[in-house]
Amino acid sequence: TFDWRKVSLDVLRKNQFEVAVNDLASLKILLTRPDIPFHLKLDTGMNRLGLKPDQWEQAIGMLRRAKRKPNGLFMHFAMSTGSSYRNQVMLFEEAVRWFWTSGCDAEWVHSENSGALFTSEKVEKGLVSQVGNLCRPGISLYGYTSRDLKPIQGISPVLELVSEIGLVKNVEKGEGISYGHLYRANKSHRYGVVPLGYADGISKMYANLMEPEWRSRSGKRKGSLKVCGAICMDMVMVRAERGEIKPHDRVAFWGRFPNPMLQERLVEPYELNLRLAKRLPRLWVD
Repeated sequence: TFDWRKVSLDVLRKNQFEVAVNDLASLKILLTRPDIPFHLKLDTGMNRLGLKPDQWEQAIGMLRRAKRKPNGLFMHFAMSTGSSYRNQVMLFEEAVRWFWTSGCDAEWVHSENSGALFTSEKVEKGLVSQVGNLCRPGISLYGYTSRDLKPIQGISPVLELVSEIGLVKNVEKGEGISYGHLYRANKSHRYGVVPLGYADGISKMYANLMEPEWRSRSGKRKGSLKVCGAICMDMVMVRAERGEIKPHDRVAFWGRFPNPMLQERLVEPYELNLRLAKRLPRLWVD
């Protein structure tokens, strides 16, 4: 019969991966394979993955009987500030001390995600600050900070969602635009149709929140735009409060410019960027 577990372990060994262990059952399996290094995850309050405190003593016993040490001990923060953050720090310090004094010290100790890395409540004293030697930045690598932190100077988004105006039309005073006529023109004006929509990851709930940046065809900033009406599957209608929009003008929905949705914490940067459809072309620029 096909042994998927053995195949998976062989893939880990062959590619020299170090694996994260989140439960006692997985730890038991990895302890039979001294050729596969692992990092043991401890649950200090995130309550997602990892061993809870009442399992730590059992894990230490298993490690000692197998005469193994984890390559790493780590945890994940649920918050970047406040009492929950501080409680997790203290509990992780207790865990690291317990493992180390039991002879199960690890080469790598890591706890800081992006939020903890940039929080004002720095871990400057204690065992974690002394022996911690790795961090795991996630969203900050893409130029964003956690929702519960203020923007960090020097960090800017690496991704922009940009399209262009495909069609320019006129709307008369009192006429509606898009489904449900949620938008009605209070005066005659021109507007543009952009070939992106909720099928591409622009949620319909963003319509009244977005202020896309308006750029010329060459990329020069011309101001900001307003979304007029409901966002469609493949189209968004936009208007300029000043100036005249033209076909092929660029429209940046979010990127390296102030974004009210993020500034007012109305949406997570994860949600903005992870929902982008695979069909959108990705252009890599220096």
